[in-house]
Amino acid sequence: MTSPMRPPSRQGTPALAPGRADLAAPRLRDASASDAEQVARIWNRMIQQTLATFTSTLKTPALVRDLMAARHADGHGFIVAADPTSPAAILGFATYGQFRGGVGYARTLEHSVVLDEGAQGKGLGRALMQRLEDHARAGGGHSMMAGVSAENPSGLRFHAAVGYAEVARLRDVGFKRGRYLDLVLMQKML
Repeated sequence: MTSPMRPPSRQGTPALAPGRADLAAPRLRDASASDAEQVARIWNRMIQQTLATFTSTLKTPALVRDLMAARHADGHGFIVAADPTSPAAILGFATYGQFRGGVGYARTLEHSVVLDEGAQGKGLGRALMQRLEDHARAGGGHSMMAGVSAENPSGLRFHAAVGYAEVARLRDVGFKRGRYLDLVLMQKML
């Protein structure tokens, strides 16, 4: 279903968080099909090595390209952070889509933000989130949801630090590595 949200494509890079000058400012830009392999690599590391996501199904570059195209067609963001010293190298990405299907949910969105291991803790997640939220706001987004694994304390702290509040804790809704896992829903009004 195509969303009524159609924000303009934006280029440029917001500044990293104050006090985070340890990473030269990456170039934030709309993802392109040529980024799919690197995005899949970053995403798959998280899938294989953490409980931050409940899926165990790896992302193929083709699947990532299709997701990028669908998000762009729906007017939703899929943004990558390129390494300033090697612009073809991707350090992380952020994307969002409609929270649930149906026209009544068109302005409530859910995002994912994933960083390469070496890019974590340097303000890049904040920069990606700011760009993603600006994109969603420009397209008429009203609220942004985050579904965070309760087994991901750094993800919970990160979202709280950028203004998300816990609105629900869904017990035992995920299953991975032989365990049931809780999902924490967090929300920020745009």
